[in-house]
Amino acid sequence: ARLLRNSRYFDEAAAPQISFPEPDQAAISLALKPSKRGRFAAVLGVLPPSEANQNLQFTGLVQLALPSSLGLGEYLFLDYKSLRAGSQQLDVAVEFPYLLRLPFGIKGNLEMLKQEAAFLNVRGGGSLVYYVKPNLEIGLNIIQQNSRLLEIGEGLVDTTNALLQADGNRSMVGLGIQFENLDYPINTTQGVFLSVSANTGTREIRQNRLIPEEKYQDIPESRATREIRWELRTYFPIGRRQVIHAAVRGFHLDQAHYFQND
Repeated sequence: ARLLRNSRYFDEAAAPQISFPEPDQAAISLALKPSKRGRFAAVLGVLPPSEANQNLQFTGLVQLALPSSLGLGEYLFLDYKSLRAGSQQLDVAVEFPYLLRLPFGIKGNLEMLKQEAAFLNVRGGGSLVYYVKPNLEIGLNIIQQNSRLLEIGEGLVDTTNALLQADGNRSMVGLGIQFENLDYPINTTQGVFLSVSANTGTREIRQNRLIPEEKYQDIPESRATREIRWELRTYFPIGRRQVIHAAVRGFHLDQAHYFQND
């Protein structure tokens, strides 16, 4: 029953039935039906005109989760945030599990972060996933990230005249592990979710033609980079309709030289 509740694709149509076809055998019959659960949530806000911007500015959050909407067993997730004017964050993920009825699947994800008029980061990746158990998986990751400066201004250097931000690319490979024990993965009311990934690769610096070449003299064009990402989410029901959701995300980056847009 716990694994069925943890499924995105099926719901119980009736309680499990136990029968005894032989004196030393027991059979469990499960009545299932395709799940029609999905999630859509949106919060919109308006910022009044200010001295810096005389126009109305819109902010908000949009989140969408669709399990098997095409009937292929896929899972689509979208999360968009714009909490202050000029800054947007978009996360899109798609999963195709149990390809050819084997315990393997593929995942793809796209992350975009626009920090006002300063820079735009685009990160894309794919994973080959092995399902150890229905709620435990291990993945091989391939990641590409591009960082692009949008505006060259006075805040681009610090007090020592060193670059604070830079254009460039990051290429990495790594491993990830994910565990979830949730009562309902789409609209969770109780359980725990844990995800950890470790990736390694290279960070390439791309010179910007609007920045003097001498700014790059002490910066290596290519250097090793390593990162660890983790996320822990917990859910606690209080009453019939209330849920406490506590979560923490962490990111550790290890490389010889750091920029604000890394």
